[in-house]
Amino acid sequence: MDRTPREAIHSVPGRDGPNGSNGSNGRVIGKAVALSLAFPAAVWFFGGDFGLIIGLVIVIAWWTLAPGRRIVWGAAVACMALAPVALVVQGLPGTPVVGSLFGVQHMAAHRLVQTSVAIAVFAALAELLGVRASPAVRRRIGGLVRALVRPRDGDGDDSPES
Repeated sequence: MDRTPREAIHSVPGRDGPNGSNGSNGRVIGKAVALSLAFPAAVWFFGGDFGLIIGLVIVIAWWTLAPGRRIVWGAAVACMALAPVALVVQGLPGTPVVGSLFGVQHMAAHRLVQTSVAIAVFAALAELLGVRASPAVRRRIGGLVRALVRPRDGDGDDSPES
């Protein structure tokens, strides 16, 4: 029983293996689709209209760009690191007591923190569920989009014939 913690985790039945697949690719894709549908709705519930926009952008970027885990977590950290910069750029309060208008006048920092938390939650959920948007999925979706966008022969050809 001399196994490393990583080997012990990956040997649990039903848990994704080191290559991101637990043998049933359909289950992993089902989890990815469920996450892609539920996440924007949850962020909309907790973050309002801006949350819905952020949730949709995160999911669309995840499916189309297929970023690695480090990139997703790095984006969350970068947004959080930019929040204090936005506060300073928009101006610090001139009095020792901060009024209620301070929050309203500094929405950029608020939105950056909201975006950072949403990205971090998505990254955490994707890791917990063991799903990744692989480049193969990205190519498949790209082929589908190109097939939908590509004009068909004889359709939409409104050029005048001479």
